[in-house]
Amino acid sequence: MNGLVTIQVNAVPGTDAITIMASPLAATPSSLQFAYTIGGAVPVAQSIQIANSGSETLTFTTTVTGTWLSVSPASGSIPAALSVSVSPASLGAGTYTGTILITPSDTSLSPLIVYATLAVAASSGATLAVTPQSLSFSYTLGGTAPAAQTVSIANTGSGTLSWTATSSVTWIKLSAASGSAPATLSISLVTANLTAGSYTGNLQIQAAGATGSPVSVAVTLVVQVPLPAGVVTGVTNGASFQTEFASATWVSIFGTNLSAGTQTWGASDFVNGMLPTSLGGVSVTIDGIAAFVEYISPTQINVLAPDDTKTGAVQVQVTVAGQKSNSFTAQKQQYSPAFFTYDNGNVAALHNSNYGLVGASGLIPGVTTPAQPGEVVLLYGTGFGPTDPPSPTGQQVSTAVPLPANSVQITIGGAAANVIFAGLTESGLYQFDVTVPSGLPSGGAAVVAAIGGLQTQTGVSIAIQ
Repeated sequence: MNGLVTIQVNAVPGTDAITIMASPLAATPSSLQFAYTIGGAVPVAQSIQIANSGSETLTFTTTVTGTWLSVSPASGSIPAALSVSVSPASLGAGTYTGTILITPSDTSLSPLIVYATLAVAASSGATLAVTPQSLSFSYTLGGTAPAAQTVSIANTGSGTLSWTATSSVTWIKLSAASGSAPATLSISLVTANLTAGSYTGNLQIQAAGATGSPVSVAVTLVVQVPLPAGVVTGVTNGASFQTEFASATWVSIFGTNLSAGTQTWGASDFVNGMLPTSLGGVSVTIDGIAAFVEYISPTQINVLAPDDTKTGAVQVQVTVAGQKSNSFTAQKQQYSPAFFTYDNGNVAALHNSNYGLVGASGLIPGVTTPAQPGEVVLLYGTGFGPTDPPSPTGQQVSTAVPLPANSVQITIGGAAANVIFAGLTESGLYQFDVTVPSGLPSGGAAVVAAIGGLQTQTGVSIAIQ
């Protein structure tokens, strides 16, 4: 073992020597100091050297305290050199302390701690601050000019600050050419005579005698040729691909020219826990109500159907960059129960004990394992209707919300399964915690759920062993 040394410390005759663990790891230096004046240049990065005097091959991970402090790389092999940077722009005058914890892969060794101190001094005069320092616009030929965007001009120092602004290109229009801080400068575009392509320009904002002047704001404009209007050719339940769906159901829309590109929603698309109704300039309405857009591509869009009590024929329409598709007639009902599946009808399921994927051993070698009679598995579906209490479809699900008691019946291999829990766990995603009935033979067992007189799609099975 690395670092074992035997030291005889005031040993009494007949007693053993004391064995002390001496760590083979060292970090140099053990502390870092940074200094920053508000409005001035950000301090240059500093380095930490991690050394290993032992024979054992070790890796490390880092943990940083202090939002203004960062380290790269965050993990790696020892020996290593770490680069430590600070981001003081949002900090006021004062002294800030942070730590960098370097944890070795050998858990018998103590982590290394490097302390970082950042001294932030107030500016002695006017300091120009401009945010943001980049703007992006998109415009489709013949369409409406993109909305104006703004930059904020501030004095983060003392005294007064007067500024001037100029543009490097004629297609950028400024709401003002000069003023005093604080101020908001509006930037709009002159789109006449532009052709398809990408354009770049910049704004130059200057404040005579101020720290941080001048500031350049990069402006990017993408001009696109309008796509032909989208054509919707099919609307289905997103799990079963049958033609009926319900409120709060994942829906797949098929067609042509449904999007200029491919995109899936990300964390930045959620605002205050609300799901996005537009993604990449693509939106969808069902019965005239905005649906929640999760995935777009030229030939398929996945949306979560909004809350609406109407059933029967409803109109589905896609809008891409302001152009509306045809209005497609789809069928909506109170329930549209369906299980999600993968690879030829295998139900999407997890083992409750370890959250491993349920499936035949050869389905995904080394990953999937069959379910056993008597164990609890988690099944996933969509279209099972309202919860109790009701959960608004357009809001992210923060805690599991149950379906009404005893509203869902599930059979596996034709035998009734005990449903421990049934309800929403994510947007549009229903989870069912069920006990696999005893006595089932090995092989694929049909899985069927029923609610409101309707059943999930046929051909869905779970592997049993």
